[in-house]
Amino acid sequence: MAMHLSAHCLLNPRELVVVENPGYKPAWLAFENAGAKLLVVNVDSEGIMIQELKKLLVVKKSIKAIYITPITNF
Repeated sequence: MAMHLSAHCLLNPRELVVVENPGYKPAWLAFENAGAKLLVVNVDSEGIMIQELKKLLVVKKSIKAIYITPITNF
């Protein structure tokens, strides 16, 4: 519920949110339910692929948020 409420408070319809793939699907749904458009960036063994993210940030100047989750390699 916190993710849902946060998404609705912080995002306007059609705003862009970068998410990682694979990623946390409930977060994706919360952003989509708030009207956001998702931009997907792949992950590797070290997390989100920074080069893909950089390219996306150059092309899409109006990205509102980037949602990532921590990787634990302990």
